Amino acid sequence: MIVPWFLLEIMFYPVRLFSELGYDFLKMFLFFRKGKFISNIRNQEKFFGGAPSSEDAVRRWAKNVGLI
Repeated sequence: MIVPWFLLEIMFYPVRLFSELGYDFLKMFLFFRKGKFISNIRNQEKFFGGAPSSEDAVRRWAKNVGLI
């Protein structure tokens, strides 16, 4: 099933009343159409935890490949 873009745009603000996560997903889908997306990372942190720093990510990668 293909959902027309104008339906996503119409649903954009009403969805926010019911689901902040759904609102964020709609923003992401509209990014594919318009190229404009500003993410609220507080939602990501709520569901996935805090993002690691770049040093932590490199250190974890180096440990996983046996460099340290």
